[in-house]
Amino acid sequence: MFGIQLEITTVVLVSLGLVLGYLIPWLRSKAKGTQWEHFISIVAIIVQSIEQRYRFINYGPGDKLRHASRDIKLVCDQCGLKYDYDTIVKAIEAAVLNLPQSTGQKLQNKE
Repeated sequence: MFGIQLEITTVVLVSLGLVLGYLIPWLRSKAKGTQWEHFISIVAIIVQSIEQRYRFINYGPGDKLRHASRDIKLVCDQCGLKYDYDTIVKAIEAAVLNLPQSTGQKLQNKE
């Protein structure tokens, strides 16, 4: 009788170890992937709004980057996302490369 309880306890503890060792990190990686996609969509929206906002205004070099990084940092803080400045700058650069050549021209063609 005592041997069966020991075997059951061993099986339960090994199963618990597997769950803690593999299932929880797997779930965390899925959640971080979702956070990254959310972050990228935030960056894309803010970069598009900055481009529209400052389309006809000539600011100095780096002003758009400074405004975009400030806005992204603000939104990320409100959403509970934590990213360093270098990651934000690289995401902004990637979002700028994905913008159409002339957003204003694209909007005019739809009319």
